[in-house]
Amino acid sequence: MGDELAERHPLDLFPIVLEMVRQAPDDDGLAFVAAGPLEELLKFHGESILPMVEAVALTDARFRRALSGVWQSTIPPVVWVRVQAARAGEAGLDG
Repeated sequence: MGDELAERHPLDLFPIVLEMVRQAPDDDGLAFVAAGPLEELLKFHGESILPMVEAVALTDARFRRALSGVWQSTIPPVVWVRVQAARAGEAGLDG
């Protein structure tokens, strides 16, 4: 994916991330999506995409599982609190 798509075109990247989550064959695949494009989206555009993230997380267990693999890193604290709430109940992908 590249940072450019995450930085400049978050609304284009979000559906791609959802498709990547859908097609991930296992937890390793979900971890790849979580640590890459999903984390980048949350870092650059967390506040603006959080409503979509939260809506999908309510109904999609695989997406919640992918969220469990996102690390805070440089995600703003206000966004991070909501990410943690959206993935509530999911054990981290690392164990």
